[in-house]
Amino acid sequence: MRKLLLLALVACSTTTSSGFEIKGSVTGTSPPASGQVLMLWDLVDTAYKWGDGTATATSYAITLDTDPPAGAILPGGLAVGYVVLVPDGTNVPDGPYTSATLTFPILGITSDTAIIWRDALGSGAGLSWEAAFGARYSCGHCVRQTTGHDTFELTPCANMTIDAGAALASACNWN
Repeated sequence: MRKLLLLALVACSTTTSSGFEIKGSVTGTSPPASGQVLMLWDLVDTAYKWGDGTATATSYAITLDTDPPAGAILPGGLAVGYVVLVPDGTNVPDGPYTSATLTFPILGITSDTAIIWRDALGSGAGLSWEAAFGARYSCGHCVRQTTGHDTFELTPCANMTIDAGAALASACNWN
């Protein structure tokens, strides 16, 4: 039964001939009438920006045409990415960012959900939750912990909501 449920949840992620597509909603305080979304891949102490999309006051869409670049993937073959809302017209080049270089305005983030990418041949990062995710792209819901690090559980990608007004610090503390 567990394998069947896992297959059903993974099937909710949309993979098209042009890539892995996520369409979700925008909620929260004062979302802009239009904006851009981008993917910030969490690399523990740094981030890697790769992936762009569009947003309205109520929804967003982003397509990842290929697997994440090597710079966005942790050793062992795991990548965790958040969809981030930025003002329309914001130019954010692909590449690595530190807290000092992450200076563009952030209007919201998928703080309770993330894109999880796993290399089918990778050894993994040694996290208790990562085995629940299949190879390549899936979506994860943050399970907040009262002590220690948060974890992720598999969730349909349709559940990915940007919380307008939320800060990067509100993202799942999985690492």
